[in-house]
Amino acid sequence: MIPEEIKQNKYRLMALDFIKNNEFLGSTPPGLFVGEYGYPYVNVSLVSPTHIVQNARFLDTPEQWFGLDLNKFIAMRQQLVHAGKKMLSTQAQSPTNELQSLQELLMSKNSLTVDVKLEKQPLGRVEFNEIVAPVGPSAFLRKFSLEDTPKISRDIEKSYYDSDLKAETAVLSLYDSGLEISSLYKLLSAGVFGVEKNRKLVPSKWAITATDDMVSKNLISEIKQFEPAHEIQLFESHYLDNHFFLLFVPGSWSFEMMECWKPNHQTTQEKIAQDHEFFEGRTTYAHNITGAYYSARLAAAEYLLAEKKQASCLVFREIGPAYEVPVGVWEVRENARHAFYNPSHSFPSIKSALDFIGTKLKAPLGEYKKKSDLLDFLQNQSKITNWF
Repeated sequence: MIPEEIKQNKYRLMALDFIKNNEFLGSTPPGLFVGEYGYPYVNVSLVSPTHIVQNARFLDTPEQWFGLDLNKFIAMRQQLVHAGKKMLSTQAQSPTNELQSLQELLMSKNSLTVDVKLEKQPLGRVEFNEIVAPVGPSAFLRKFSLEDTPKISRDIEKSYYDSDLKAETAVLSLYDSGLEISSLYKLLSAGVFGVEKNRKLVPSKWAITATDDMVSKNLISEIKQFEPAHEIQLFESHYLDNHFFLLFVPGSWSFEMMECWKPNHQTTQEKIAQDHEFFEGRTTYAHNITGAYYSARLAAAEYLLAEKKQASCLVFREIGPAYEVPVGVWEVRENARHAFYNPSHSFPSIKSALDFIGTKLKAPLGEYKKKSDLLDFLQNQSKITNWF
């Protein structure tokens, strides 16, 4: 149950206490939020606490959040102010000094102290979304200045100044160099990458899914060259009443995700959604699962690439009633990633694996089977290979 002080925005009010005469000095992680409302005109917001904090980078780095208590997480995000301005998305092609400073801030390896002047006091409650992390109070930005010098890695700087380099190529290269997914989608959102005449400010929702999609598709193209795995394996992870079971079946690459929302205040009835792809991949957006599909697919692809094996992957996700508010797809990505830190279960057949999963799921396994497109394919495939 979410405590009353969080419901009453106690931590938001505490953050506002640091704002004097519509001005504050804060430590940006660095952080950015780009809204999609009114596109191609977008609200581009600097994200920062309203005072100097230690380890500010933690505040906007989802890769470090797994295991964080839900109430502490919401309290943390309530303290972040979004100070924004309306900009045309194509402004990234010829950025103003202000946008250029924001881009430099986003490219920085270190958190930075910023002096922020607002048009008026921030308004609004924390907003929750299935794709992006909770958004704190917002205000119109009058101007800001950097009090520190950004420390920018050579790889990011090179991508920024290469006006002929495609955005996807930059993202994939920087991912291979070890840059976190969360840094990549913020840079993509800020219009840092791409052929100069095509650069755009990208809404955060879109940038997150695009980054998960681009990176996972690139990994999958490599996975398709590997030999099949040798055994059926199941991994699981549990966090924020989100329960993940990732089943890997030896064979050609394919992927399916099914998720079941148990009744709570977000939904009044149990429902199972499903999206999938076979070896050829998807040609349309995963409208049923939406962004979570691409986040889970990335985690599965990262595992197979590390193992240098090819397999089909089925993801079962059950969301319990204690998951009172959505916190963004970072939870899906990190929950699925952490499954591979836990011991796996091995099985002699798909049937035995499903029987075991059935003992773990809250919803009847038969309901998942009705929704699945991949299970029939895999079970028929295993029957055919038994003849050879």
